[in-house]
Amino acid sequence: MRLWKIAAGLAAVVFVVGMIGVGAVKAAEEEGRPAELKVLDRWVGDWDLEITVKPSAEMPQGSKSTYKSVIRWALNDRFIKCEAQGEGTAGERKFADAFMWIITHDPRSKNYTSTVFWSTVASGEAGMWGGGQPGIATWDEKEQMMTTRTQERDSGNLGIAVTQWIDKDTHRFVQSITEKNGKVLVEMSGMARRRK
Repeated sequence: MRLWKIAAGLAAVVFVVGMIGVGAVKAAEEEGRPAELKVLDRWVGDWDLEITVKPSAEMPQGSKSTYKSVIRWALNDRFIKCEAQGEGTAGERKFADAFMWIITHDPRSKNYTSTVFWSTVASGEAGMWGGGQPGIATWDEKEQMMTTRTQERDSGNLGIAVTQWIDKDTHRFVQSITEKNGKVLVEMSGMARRRK
C-alpha cells in the first residue's frame, strides 16, 4: 500500500513537472513568434458568414450564401486555416457551398500569402470547384484592413479582396475579379460575425 502511494506521488510530480515544461516551451514559442503572425490571431474562432455575389453576365441572378466557418492555427501555429460549409441560392436554384482558406506571413517575401479553395454543388450536378492560386496580401494597421491581390496564371484575371475589421467580432469584405481588358467578371461582398 505504501509503495502504491509513493508511485502515485511520483507520477503526480512527473505530470506537474511535465506540464511546467510544456508551458515553458509554449512561452518560448510565443516569444519567438513574429508580430506579423499575431495580426492573424483576430481571425481565429468560429464565424457566421454571409456573402452576396452581384448579378453579372456569368451569373445573371447573382447569389447569396451563408456559412459556418471554423478558423484555427495549424502547422506549428504558423498558418491559419479556415474551413467553411454553407448553403446558397441563385434565384430558385439551391446549392451546397464550401471553401477553405489558408494564410500565413512569408518571412522571405515579407508579405502575407493567402490561398482559397472552393466548391459549389447543386443536387444532381457535378458542381464547380477550384482555387489554389496564391494571393499576396498586405495589412494596414491604421485602417485594420487586409488587401489581397491574386493574378490568375492562365487567364491573367486579377482578383482584389479587401477585408476590414469593424470590431474584434465583426469584419466585412469585398472582392472583385477583373479580366485584363478591365471587364468585371465577379463582384461580391460579405460580413462575418464571431459566433458566441
